[in-house]
Amino acid sequence: MEVSNNFWRRLIFSLLLITLSLFTSWKIFQYMRTWRKQPKRNLYAPTKILAQVIPAKPENYTHYISAYAVVQNLQTTIVEAELNGQVNYISPHLKVGSTVSKGEVLLTLRPTEWKLAKQKIETQLLSLQQHLQQLQLEQKILLQEISLAQQEQHLIYEELQRLEKLNQKGQISQSELSLQKQRYLASRRALTALQRQKIQKETAISKTKSDLALEKIQLQEAILNLQKTKIQAPFSGIIQTKNISLGAQIRPGLPLFTISNPKNTEVAISLPASYYHQIKLGAKVYVKIEQNFLYKGKISRISPNIQSKNQTFLAYFEPKNNPWPEGHFLEVKVEAKTYPNVIVLPRLSLLENSVFIAHPKNKNPHFAVVEKRTLPNLIYLQDVVLIPKGIQNNELIIITNLEDISPNSHIQITKWKNPKQLYSFLHSTVFQ
Repeated sequence: MEVSNNFWRRLIFSLLLITLSLFTSWKIFQYMRTWRKQPKRNLYAPTKILAQVIPAKPENYTHYISAYAVVQNLQTTIVEAELNGQVNYISPHLKVGSTVSKGEVLLTLRPTEWKLAKQKIETQLLSLQQHLQQLQLEQKILLQEISLAQQEQHLIYEELQRLEKLNQKGQISQSELSLQKQRYLASRRALTALQRQKIQKETAISKTKSDLALEKIQLQEAILNLQKTKIQAPFSGIIQTKNISLGAQIRPGLPLFTISNPKNTEVAISLPASYYHQIKLGAKVYVKIEQNFLYKGKISRISPNIQSKNQTFLAYFEPKNNPWPEGHFLEVKVEAKTYPNVIVLPRLSLLENSVFIAHPKNKNPHFAVVEKRTLPNLIYLQDVVLIPKGIQNNELIIITNLEDISPNSHIQITKWKNPKQLYSFLHSTVFQ
């Protein structure tokens, strides 16, 4: 019994010594740690969030509308028959796809009928010319007769006045005076008749001249009709359709062939109706060629009609030295409205109507505190948003990793090397 008690005493004493030894060792360790200099805490330890920023730079931004366009022939003509007749010649060039030159005779009509009509008019014209010459000769003789009759009448009248004076003095008889009066009246009647003939002759001459002028017009028409039997290419171009064969009888208005000029084209651009009042005559048009948009012309006309089905309208420009065939589709940019003094951002850099602003820390500009800022009066365009106010010049706008940051969070930032790449070809300075 005594042995057992001694055992337990020694065991408890040993445990107490072990515990005291461990406690003393821990205290000594804690004391010795105070002798070491504590390292300074790095307040800017690298964060897992890295965002790119761009400085706010207000500018005058010209909006270019993305659209598709199609090349159309501006000069396409359906050549129609102008006369009745039979086709007696067709040029070997008059076939679909052939190139023809301006003025080239492509087909002819049998000219017999029109030659006879021309000859008939020429005969009538010659007859009228001869008749007019005869009338003018007769008029000349008649004017001479009138002049002589006027002189004769004047002499008879002077003799009548002399005889009246003698009769008053009783030197001649009344019968002699009466005879002279009869002579005077006869001369007046003769002169009146000649003057009446003069009027009739003038009327005949006037009518003949009118008939002659009409015949000359008819002769010109006959000559023109004879020329129309030779149907020529109205301009240099390509034959699109052919609707005639050798020996065919044709009538006025019948389509013969279609010709188009591939060098004279216009481009029809389909634009949303919402931009109707922003597109002006003279607006610049850029066409995508490979990877660049190159300047190719200006808007020359705008359709006044808006298509109700798809709410679009058409604007046109005429490219110089057109390399595209009819029906070719193009991707274009059309100059629209210019917005003064705005900040331009890609639409993906906004969450709803807010942007994230990075405020760099003083001691380390590569780290920043995030501010979420809601902006008023934003202007949303196709791929960009314009900010007229609410951001100061050179404030840093966060454009990446927006879903990973929150207001007042600490992030690491780096500046976007080329901000204009954000806008790609939508930015005006990218055009050439």
